Amino acid sequence: MNPGGRIILGALAVFLLWSLIRAFRRGVINSTSGYSFTLDDSPVLFTLVAIVHAGGVVFFSYIAAGYDAAEFTRWLGWS
Repeated sequence: MNPGGRIILGALAVFLLWSLIRAFRRGVINSTSGYSFTLDDSPVLFTLVAIVHAGGVVFFSYIAAGYDAAEFTRWLGWS
């Protein structure tokens, strides 16, 4: 992947990590569609959304490091 794309994916990984840290400190994950998942009201949904965000951080960091998605799926055992 070209360096510009890697920079963008790295920035996206940093943003997701920052939003996860903010969500854990505040106990709320907000979405752009108006939903908010709070740790007090819906802990299961909060946890699931946090897991998806963490997966995004891992995936985008892996791609930004110079690897490709096929290697990532082989690493997970999906292919």
